[in-house]
Order: sequence, then C-alpha cells, then structure tokens
Amino acid sequence: MPFKLNQNRRHHVPKQRHKVTNWPAYDASLRQRGSLTVWFTDEAITAWTAEPRTTRGGQRIERGKFEELARAAQKNCPVSKVLNAEITMNFTMV
Repeated sequence: MPFKLNQNRRHHVPKQRHKVTNWPAYDASLRQRGSLTVWFTDEAITAWTAEPRTTRGGQRIERGKFEELARAAQKNCPVSKVLNAEITMNFTMV
C-alpha cells in the first residue's frame, strides 16, 4: 500500500507514442545528430591574446579602429568558416 501513497505526485515516464519500425534509418538519424568540435591551433590562440591594459577600465579606441577590428573579426571568424555561415553584425560605440 505505501507505493500508492504519493502516486499522483510522482514523476512518471510517459509511454512511447510511436513504435520504431525502421531501425537502420533510426540509428542513422541518431548518428547524424553528431557533435561539433572546433580546434584552435596554438598560433591562433596566441594571436588572439589582448595587449595588457595600461589604464584602469581598458584603453580608449577610436571609432575607425573599432570598425576596422569589428570587420576583421567578422571576416576571419573560424566558426563561420567551418559552418560556412554568414555573420551579420551590429555594433555601436558607447
């Protein structure tokens, strides 16, 4: 009798709604989900390190330099190259 005490408040796993009839296709679809692993070379990691700050809160940057750096980051994004995707970017200076 104790197993029925809190039965309406227990988590129940719902029954499967659809029966898998084509197991090879189902297995192939599970394999296609896959995962994405992005590897960065040591040269790329050292190239992305920031210069040390000389002032409190970071250095001031001019608008032209900011736009140049933003466009370069958009153009050279390794993730978008791997995924063959287009990046759109909105940026403002505060």
